[in-house]
Amino acid sequence: MLKRNHSPEPSRAAVPARGGRFARALRRLLRDTGAVTTVELAALVPLFMLLISGIVENGLVLFMQAQLDNATRDAARLTLTGQAQNGGTSFATQLCNEVGIFMSCGNLQYRIQTASSFGSLSATLAGSSGDYTNFSTYPTAVAGGTAGQYVLVQVVYSRSYLIPLVTKYFGSSTQILSSLAFENEPF
Repeated sequence: MLKRNHSPEPSRAAVPARGGRFARALRRLLRDTGAVTTVELAALVPLFMLLISGIVENGLVLFMQAQLDNATRDAARLTLTGQAQNGGTSFATQLCNEVGIFMSCGNLQYRIQTASSFGSLSATLAGSSGDYTNFSTYPTAVAGGTAGQYVLVQVVYSRSYLIPLVTKYFGSSTQILSSLAFENEPF
């Protein structure tokens, strides 16, 4: 039978402390995982809110783009068929009626160009100073041309962002554009 050599274990007082009291407290703090979730949440919530705000704003812009396209198409149909030129509902009134509750008619700018060929129409929007060249604002009436003329209808809506966080990073507003080119019917 083998005898094991049992040496007496040194007391804790005999073991030298590694790094002292501060080092022990720091090791204990680093091992503690009680507040990790809170710290991670505090770091990620601002980024998550910015992402959600961007998604909401982008969704609203896309929705408003579709709404403006439909309104432009319906208002341009009055010009296409000669109804706007022959005393019917005006282009501006129809456009304002169609944009819906999410858009203010006061932020609409529009232009109707007429020419004898599609190549003669200019799709240039902004002038040298950055403003929209020859655009009218609601409720200014615009002429829709005569029968057989080529027409370019352009509508711009200036939209302010709803969420201040998005405004901080992407500017105060964005412009939504809708364009439509066609030849007037013989009316």
